[in-house]
Amino acid sequence: MAIFDVEGFRDYFLNLFQTELGAKITAINTEKADTITLETFVNNQYVNDMNEKVMNYNEFIFYGFPDISSIANAGYGTAQDITMSFEVVIADSEGGSVAESKIMRYTRALSEVIEDNMNKHPQISDLEYATYSPVTMALNTGTPLVKVGGISLKGSIG
Repeated sequence: MAIFDVEGFRDYFLNLFQTELGAKITAINTEKADTITLETFVNNQYVNDMNEKVMNYNEFIFYGFPDISSIANAGYGTAQDITMSFEVVIADSEGGSVAESKIMRYTRALSEVIEDNMNKHPQISDLEYATYSPVTMALNTGTPLVKVGGISLKGSIG
């Protein structure tokens, strides 16, 4: 049996969002029924590196690992606490509340996927999450401002 490690943690949540987030986004669009429409994300819009290709998307999900730490120094099979973030990044060309509302809705959709799947993976324990408030950022590429928001997951493996 393969060891469930950081790579497995990443793959589990990446697959979870790639398969379930679209339905949550569609449900929120239907519920709100206003002029703000969220896009669903295709698999290549989930990125862990900023590059020229990524900047061609108006909206994408950036994921990464802000923290990975060992719980105990037990050698092989040491338990680890893993923090992983999923952040929706959208171009904020209007500079108004539309982009902020979109980020709040995307964050809600991400949260609902996690809430529906809390503690369902047998090798991830103590799973918790926190949401990010929408923030405005300027990228070094000279592109317009972007809004960013999302969730941070923390769980233990091993």
